[in-house]
Amino acid sequence: LMLLSLVAIMYGSVMAIRQDSMKRLLAYSSIAQIGYMTLAISLATAVGLAAGLIHVFNHAIIKVTLFLCAANFIYFIGTDSIKKLAGMGNVLPFTSAIFVVAGLSIIGVPLTAGFTSKWFLINATIDSGYWYILPVIVISSILAIVYIWKIVEQLYFKPQEPAAEEIIIEQSIPKTFYISLIIFAFACVYFGIQTDINVGVAQQIANDLVSAEQ
Repeated sequence: LMLLSLVAIMYGSVMAIRQDSMKRLLAYSSIAQIGYMTLAISLATAVGLAAGLIHVFNHAIIKVTLFLCAANFIYFIGTDSIKKLAGMGNVLPFTSAIFVVAGLSIIGVPLTAGFTSKWFLINATIDSGYWYILPVIVISSILAIVYIWKIVEQLYFKPQEPAAEEIIIEQSIPKTFYISLIIFAFACVYFGIQTDINVGVAQQIANDLVSAEQ
């Protein structure tokens, strides 16, 4: 399981970089993130199981945020091609900013939910004596920077396409959609700062399961 997890982490990360489709990029990213979860479980310790459960919860929040942003981009530009996002950071500033927040979280930047997950996974890996697989976690985090940057670069650092000027600014989407974006973006940061709930529950579940097994 550990070997397959490491393969999934690297394969998902590399394939995500190669995509021009937002949906496929995020899907391959999910393969890598699930690899983190199963890697934590493969450590076969209470600490490892807790790390996996923490990432299950945190990744759900992060990836929902990213897919909501992708859905909004696709709604306005009519395609999920990353290249068509050129200059959209100026046209759809709110959605673009939320994407950056969630992107930083999937990378594992401190003070985000993704950092909490990777911190506990790294500690669990060292605690289990598998310190030699840490480079895989580090490299995959660097690869996450690359595939998230692919989108951010298009949003903010590529010339805006003429057709983008015809896009109606973010007012035609129901307000409830943007409320959802705000809630999930807030959660991406909140659970990276206030970890009592997600970490506490995960640790309790892990301890109970390990105790029951013993």
